[in-house]
Amino acid sequence: MRIVVIIVFTLSLAVVAGAAVVAARGGAALEGAGGGPALEGAGGGPAPTRAAVVVAGPGEDAATKARATALAIVKDIAREITAEMGDAHERLVERGKRKGEDYRLWRDYLDRVRARYGVTSVYTMVKLDRETAGVVVEAVGDPDAADAWLAAYELEPAMKRAFRGRAAARKDAPWFDPRIRGGAPHVRALAPVRDSDDEVVAIVGVDVEVGDRRVTR
Repeated sequence: MRIVVIIVFTLSLAVVAGAAVVAARGGAALEGAGGGPALEGAGGGPAPTRAAVVVAGPGEDAATKARATALAIVKDIAREITAEMGDAHERLVERGKRKGEDYRLWRDYLDRVRARYGVTSVYTMVKLDRETAGVVVEAVGDPDAADAWLAAYELEPAMKRAFRGRAAARKDAPWFDPRIRGGAPHVRALAPVRDSDDEVVAIVGVDVEVGDRRVTR
């Protein structure tokens, strides 16, 4: 099971226990979680500081490192999302389809976020009912593999926490993305998206590759 979360003009990733923290301002940026190259920031300036998944050494827990990385990334993404973007997301959901200016704003934003961090996917979701959430916008390597409009997923504890206004990482065992044959396991983190009334109108998620194939299925 897989889900989806957005951008930072000036990122300052806190050093999270077990997470890899990256280059100092002005220095060379490290590779992203998926090994991708550094890209320019949302405003066209230098690439911001980014978190990177570290391959675990002997006796270390690769999943814990990846989970901490995903949480650091999604927290920075949530800080970057503006209230105006939250309003645009609301209008997009009301429109009921992936078309229009609001959709293009979010689609382009998520594409840039995914490229910046080198993560597998980043997406937004809205609550459909007490038990499920639906995917609204998703950036993934193969656009044809993206979830359908409002594709429903069971609400996990981390999703529920994000809808309540707090960033959270999925604590279950790493999972394998069915769209990536022979791929490494992944972890996920999510954070709230707020509108101009400071209401949580959606959540943003990020799926990060564990980076160590020794993690068992």
